[in-house]
Amino acid sequence: MEKLHTLWLQRNELERLPDNISRMASLDTLVLSSNRLRDIPPLMEGMSNLRFVNFRDNPLILDVTLPPIERTTEDDEGEDDREMFGREFMQMYIQESRKRAFAALNMHRVNR
Repeated sequence: MEKLHTLWLQRNELERLPDNISRMASLDTLVLSSNRLRDIPPLMEGMSNLRFVNFRDNPLILDVTLPPIERTTEDDEGEDDREMFGREFMQMYIQESRKRAFAALNMHRVNR
């Protein structure tokens, strides 16, 4: 599993990620949409090869921090800028999803 690049775990009703996911050093794409994840475990902080993560349709309730990008040379700046945009987009997407989830939860409470 160390050489696995893409992992799709959508629609599995996962409530937490398996601990061994952090050992997937080559993983760059992780799809976790439509599960029951409430938080993102700290073990994901060390997964620096991740370029795309999809947490859509999960009831996330905790803040998310993504690992910083380390620039190696000026030639890599264009690629790094695209990666930073992707990470910023993921952060904004997660924040907006969280807002929608809280709004839906509040509407549910009001309608009771």
